[in-house]
Amino acid sequence: MAQSKPPKVDYDALFKDFVTHRFQDFLAFAIPELHALVDWQQPPEFLEQELINALRGKYKEKGKRRHTDKLVKVSLLSGEARLVYIHVEFQHQPETNFARRMFEYMLRIILKYNTYDIEAVAVFTGEPPPASVLIYEHKGFRMKSVYEFASIIAIHQDEAALIDSKNSFALALLAAKYAYEAQGDQGRLFGLKRKVLELCLKSGVDKDVVMKTFIFVKEFMVLSEKRERLLELELEEFMGTTTLPQIKVSEGTKRFAERIYAAAHEGKLPSEVMEEERKHAQEEAARQLEAERQRAQEEAARQLEAERQRAQEEAARQLEAERQRAQEEAARQLEAERQRAQEEAARQLEAERQRAQEEAARQLEAERQRAQEEAARQLEETILRMSKQLALPTAQIATALDVSIEVVEEVLLRQLGMDAM
Repeated sequence: MAQSKPPKVDYDALFKDFVTHRFQDFLAFAIPELHALVDWQQPPEFLEQELINALRGKYKEKGKRRHTDKLVKVSLLSGEARLVYIHVEFQHQPETNFARRMFEYMLRIILKYNTYDIEAVAVFTGEPPPASVLIYEHKGFRMKSVYEFASIIAIHQDEAALIDSKNSFALALLAAKYAYEAQGDQGRLFGLKRKVLELCLKSGVDKDVVMKTFIFVKEFMVLSEKRERLLELELEEFMGTTTLPQIKVSEGTKRFAERIYAAAHEGKLPSEVMEEERKHAQEEAARQLEAERQRAQEEAARQLEAERQRAQEEAARQLEAERQRAQEEAARQLEAERQRAQEEAARQLEAERQRAQEEAARQLEAERQRAQEEAARQLEETILRMSKQLALPTAQIATALDVSIEVVEEVLLRQLGMDAM
């Protein structure tokens, strides 16, 4: 019977999820000098979705999905208002125009957040990229743009240094290094995967960190189903970690993680612990609901009594006034007043409607003109800034802003004329 093939792995997605959970370890490994300046009492903000939403529909390239992998904002210990944005890219199979794409993201982040405090890191988890992928250069007639970002290449990392490190991201890189070195050789991958998993379990750091790293390695270094079951049996003696991370894992990993979880929770499976928590939550919710119901009833009773007393007093006054007035005269006056009120209300309503329509039309036209003028002004400022500060050519500015070259040239010619006056 043929062995089942290992399932396909989304390596980039695994690394993105891992860095989201262990961003502090990632920054300590990638940019240690920046890590030392960060105020970790202020939680990092993950802004990639915010940037995607802001740029959606503005920058398109046929056949490409344009979005940044991770964009994180951190605050510094110095207390300065300045913020540093960390732009992280993950690539398992590097593409030819990768450096240009990194450069374009940098420009877009500058424009959106109005800051040059951007650190960019590219993590290559698979095939090592050529040198041309690690720096972007563009030459014009009299200008030159050079953009170089930090890069971490798993296969080039020192094995001994990764093993000795207490950093969970270092273990993730070790898993990537081994997975690439052993590709196509399930026997060798089996031994290397066991080695990394044992390092995870014996690392001695926080159990939650151990579990997140353990799950990442188990998913990244994928074996056939038969070999995975064999590895799980061999690793039983290392069990003792807690708390499964919130990431997608295979059914085999889930079953294995349940046994690890039970070993640390008096033999209870996650489902049993969750059931106990659910019952406790239901009981607490019932108690809170009953207390809230009683408070609501008491408040309703107080309000009802006060309303009843006010209604009785008001009814008595109205009844006395109505008794004093003649019923027939009251009826005639009421009818006459009703007719006059209806006619006056109709006239006022029609006049108000016409005034409202006219005012709305004036405001709409004024707002439309202001919006057009403001949009034109902002576009002109952006074109001038990209031309002067970034020294971008006319064609590249037009492509970046999704406008025609004629529009860019008109703005630049108009500014040239103003500068000459």
